[in-house]
Amino acid sequence: KTKYLQLPSSVPDRVAKLAQTITAAKTTPYDKAEAVETYLRNTYKYSTVVKSAPHGRDPVDYFLFDLKADFCEYFASSMAVLLREVGVPARVVEGFTAGELDITTRYAVKELNAHAWVEVYFPQYGWIEFEPTPSELPIDRTDASPTAATPHPDGTATTPATRGPTGRTA
Repeated sequence: KTKYLQLPSSVPDRVAKLAQTITAAKTTPYDKAEAVETYLRNTYKYSTVVKSAPHGRDPVDYFLFDLKADFCEYFASSMAVLLREVGVPARVVEGFTAGELDITTRYAVKELNAHAWVEVYFPQYGWIEFEPTPSELPIDRTDASPTAATPHPDGTATTPATRGPTGRTA
């Protein structure tokens, strides 16, 4: 999974320093992923106004240190880069959220349901979804049925994410 640890040379050192600061007290890759997810959700704002990074600026650095508000792709890219900076394999996934249930009991998925999120790789469990964008609900990993529980990367028992977006990896 070294492919999912690669970073462009344009990422400034202060991004690596931020990643190390966010995860300093965390020992497991799962705890690091949760720490980065929580940091992004609690520190930055969601905006539907998309602002491109100025020419020559690293987009993740621009979002984290200047913009501090933008859309889901900045949140997902930032989480993936921050995790890769601390040695945790991560990828950005793009697809759609579930949409809205219409009167025919079908889900209407529209362009506004396009979304990006992050998957983090854990060798014993595979890819696990994380939601760094504060406008979306956090992924619920709790289980109402103890018989459906499965092992989790941090050693607890949980079930798969309930949000269930479908998408492609990027």
